[in-house]
Amino acid sequence: METEVAEKQKEIEAKEAAIAAKKQARAEKRKMKKDEVEIEKAVDKAVEEEAPKPKKVKRILKRDESVPPVWFEKFVESAKLEESKITADKKPAKQVKEEAKATAQAQWSDGYTRDRVNQQVDNHMSKLYGMIFARK
Repeated sequence: METEVAEKQKEIEAKEAAIAAKKQARAEKRKMKKDEVEIEKAVDKAVEEEAPKPKKVKRILKRDESVPPVWFEKFVESAKLEESKITADKKPAKQVKEEAKATAQAQWSDGYTRDRVNQQVDNHMSKLYGMIFARK
């Protein structure tokens, strides 16, 4: 009986040793995986720091003077729509918009009108700038 107890204790100790070895192996595996992740993060961070960020280049877009600005087209379009509501002959909205676009192009191609509109816009912008950045 004592021999059986001793054998059982040896088996239990052997199983406990095997379990402890497995636990230790899993812990080492986790630690190695954690170290790999940390190394990868460090490498990624180093690569990001080494690569200089590209500088933003300011692009100045040259506006085609022969094409009216969108706001001018919308202004002429709204005026034409109001005019078509008042007049007796009814036209489809699509036709009114096309006519308004053609009218805006024709008015904008007139140098006098274009210069006058640009002068008014410049005056308004300078007044606005003066209000915002006024010296006290």
